[in-house]
Amino acid sequence: MAAEAPAPQPQPRATSLSGTVLALSGLALTAGTIHLVAAVQHTDVNISLPAFFAAVGIGQLFVCWWIYRRPADRPMLVAAAIGSLVVALLWVISRTVGLSFGPETGRRSIGISDTIATIQEVVFAAVAIGVARSPSRAELRLAWLAGPLGVRFTFMLLSSTLFVAALGGHKH
Repeated sequence: MAAEAPAPQPQPRATSLSGTVLALSGLALTAGTIHLVAAVQHTDVNISLPAFFAAVGIGQLFVCWWIYRRPADRPMLVAAAIGSLVVALLWVISRTVGLSFGPETGRRSIGISDTIATIQEVVFAAVAIGVARSPSRAELRLAWLAGPLGVRFTFMLLSSTLFVAALGGHKH
């Protein structure tokens, strides 16, 4: 009696990432990372500011994961774009005329990492709205991100963001 051959094990399959998924996930991941670092940097202030930065950072990391898992979810793309624009608008107001509420009222100084995160949030919102309106056109415009150059660009963006976040943001 011949021994039965072991059942073949399922082989891991490579995930095919589109340019839009790479762009949106990368932007959300890097902005979220900066916000989590900002939460730690602001622990000397009362708890509301670090909690805000932590909530924004965790939300952006969730968006990164969600877009990776369900890139065609239009309601999530629109909600994430609106959220990113609200955070970017808060940043602009806090750096120009100042906020009249919160633990750090008045006009705030501009830092490198918070500027990078705001730029990433605005670009994320533009790409997300473009994908929600016309996924095929957005995919054509961002197809280069799925190639070798795009993967290098995405990792360069993530690495440089982590480097800047590690250096610190701004002084109080």
